[in-house]
Amino acid sequence: TILASITHEMIHQKQYRSRGGIRGREFTKFNSDSEDVQKAQEYLGNTDEVEAYGFNIADQLMRSTKDYNKALDVLRGGAKDSLKYSPDLFAYIVAFGGSVNHPIIKRLLKKTTFYLNKIKNKYN
Repeated sequence: TILASITHEMIHQKQYRSRGGIRGREFTKFNSDSEDVQKAQEYLGNTDEVEAYGFNIADQLMRSTKDYNKALDVLRGGAKDSLKYSPDLFAYIVAFGGSVNHPIIKRLLKKTTFYLNKIKNKYN
Protein backbone atom coordinates (compact mmCIF):
# COMPACT_ATOMS: atom_id res chain seq x y z
CA THR A 1 0.00 0.00 0.00
CA ILE A 2 2.79 2.40 0.85
CA LEU A 3 4.69 1.59 -2.33
CA ALA A 4 1.52 2.04 -4.42
CA SER A 5 0.87 5.43 -2.80
CA ILE A 6 4.44 6.58 -3.38
CA THR A 7 4.32 5.46 -7.02
CA HIS A 8 0.98 7.24 -7.48
CA GLU A 9 2.47 10.48 -6.13
CA MET A 10 5.64 10.08 -8.22
CA ILE A 11 3.45 9.89 -11.33
CA HIS A 12 1.88 13.19 -10.25
CA GLN A 13 5.32 14.69 -9.75
CA LYS A 14 6.34 13.64 -13.26
CA GLN A 15 3.10 15.05 -14.72
CA TYR A 16 3.55 18.38 -12.95
CA ARG A 17 7.19 18.73 -14.01
CA SER A 18 6.51 17.74 -17.62
CA ARG A 19 3.94 20.55 -17.88
CA GLY A 20 6.22 23.12 -16.28
CA GLY A 21 4.12 23.42 -13.13
CA ILE A 22 0.75 23.78 -14.83
CA ARG A 23 -2.09 21.77 -13.27
CA GLY A 24 -3.97 19.04 -15.13
CA ARG A 25 -7.43 19.46 -16.61
CA GLU A 26 -10.25 19.49 -14.07
CA PHE A 27 -13.39 17.41 -14.45
CA THR A 28 -16.58 19.50 -14.77
CA LYS A 29 -19.22 17.33 -16.51
CA PHE A 30 -21.05 15.87 -13.54
CA ASN A 31 -23.82 13.31 -14.04
CA SER A 32 -25.27 13.44 -10.54
CA ASP A 33 -26.89 16.04 -8.28
CA SER A 34 -25.37 14.46 -5.17
CA GLU A 35 -22.58 16.57 -3.67
CA ASP A 36 -20.70 13.45 -2.56
CA VAL A 37 -20.81 11.96 -6.05
CA GLN A 38 -19.78 15.28 -7.60
CA LYS A 39 -16.78 15.51 -5.24
CA ALA A 40 -15.74 11.97 -6.15
CA GLN A 41 -16.18 12.69 -9.87
CA GLU A 42 -14.25 15.96 -9.60
CA TYR A 43 -11.30 14.21 -7.95
CA LEU A 44 -11.31 10.96 -9.94
CA GLY A 45 -12.14 12.68 -13.25
CA ASN A 46 -9.04 14.90 -13.17
CA THR A 47 -6.74 13.87 -16.03
CA ASP A 48 -3.77 13.46 -13.68
CA GLU A 49 -5.74 11.19 -11.37
CA VAL A 50 -6.97 9.05 -14.26
CA GLU A 51 -3.38 8.37 -15.30
CA ALA A 52 -2.06 7.76 -11.80
CA TYR A 53 -4.97 5.49 -10.89
CA GLY A 54 -4.52 3.71 -14.21
CA PHE A 55 -1.14 2.58 -12.91
CA ASN A 56 -2.53 1.68 -9.48
CA ILE A 57 -5.31 -0.39 -11.02
CA ALA A 58 -2.90 -2.21 -13.36
CA ASP A 59 -0.70 -3.01 -10.38
CA GLN A 60 -3.67 -4.19 -8.28
CA LEU A 61 -4.92 -6.39 -11.11
CA MET A 62 -1.54 -8.01 -11.68
CA ARG A 63 -0.98 -8.57 -7.96
CA SER A 64 -4.42 -10.09 -7.44
CA THR A 65 -4.72 -12.16 -10.63
CA LYS A 66 -1.04 -12.97 -11.24
CA ASP A 67 -2.03 -13.25 -14.89
CA TYR A 68 -2.05 -10.63 -17.65
CA ASN A 69 -4.97 -12.19 -19.55
CA LYS A 70 -7.06 -12.52 -16.39
CA ALA A 71 -6.31 -8.84 -15.62
CA LEU A 72 -7.61 -7.90 -19.07
CA ASP A 73 -10.70 -10.05 -18.49
CA VAL A 74 -11.42 -8.12 -15.28
CA LEU A 75 -11.14 -4.84 -17.20
CA ARG A 76 -13.51 -6.12 -19.88
CA GLY A 77 -15.98 -7.25 -17.24
CA GLY A 78 -16.58 -3.75 -15.87
CA ALA A 79 -18.19 -3.82 -12.43
CA LYS A 80 -18.31 -7.62 -12.33
CA ASP A 81 -15.60 -8.77 -9.89
CA SER A 82 -13.87 -5.37 -9.97
CA LEU A 83 -14.04 -4.95 -6.18
CA LYS A 84 -12.49 -8.38 -5.69
CA TYR A 85 -9.48 -7.53 -7.88
CA SER A 86 -9.14 -3.74 -7.73
CA PRO A 87 -10.84 -1.48 -5.17
CA ASP A 88 -9.71 1.55 -7.19
CA LEU A 89 -11.39 0.29 -10.37
CA PHE A 90 -14.55 -0.39 -8.39
CA ALA A 91 -14.47 3.16 -6.95
CA TYR A 92 -14.26 4.63 -10.47
CA ILE A 93 -17.12 2.51 -11.75
CA VAL A 94 -19.32 3.50 -8.80
CA ALA A 95 -18.40 7.20 -9.03
CA PHE A 96 -19.29 7.38 -12.71
CA GLY A 97 -22.63 5.60 -12.56
CA GLY A 98 -21.62 2.00 -13.18
CA SER A 99 -21.17 2.46 -16.92
CA VAL A 100 -18.01 1.42 -18.69
CA ASN A 101 -19.16 3.67 -21.53
CA HIS A 102 -18.56 6.85 -19.55
CA PRO A 103 -15.70 8.85 -21.17
CA ILE A 104 -13.70 8.90 -17.92
CA ILE A 105 -13.98 5.13 -17.53
CA LYS A 106 -12.95 4.64 -21.15
CA ARG A 107 -9.89 6.86 -20.59
CA LEU A 108 -9.09 5.01 -17.36
CA LEU A 109 -9.30 1.62 -19.09
CA LYS A 110 -6.92 2.84 -21.82
CA LYS A 111 -4.41 4.07 -19.23
CA THR A 112 -4.76 0.87 -17.22
CA THR A 113 -4.17 -1.27 -20.32
CA PHE A 114 -1.13 0.88 -21.17
CA TYR A 115 0.34 0.25 -17.73
CA LEU A 116 -0.61 -3.45 -17.78
CA ASN A 117 1.44 -3.80 -20.94
CA LYS A 118 4.38 -2.01 -19.30
CA ILE A 119 4.39 -4.05 -16.08
CA LYS A 120 3.17 -7.50 -17.17
CA ASN A 121 6.66 -9.01 -17.29
CA LYS A 122 7.37 -7.83 -13.75
CA TYR A 123 4.88 -10.41 -12.42
CA ASN A 124 6.01 -13.42 -14.48
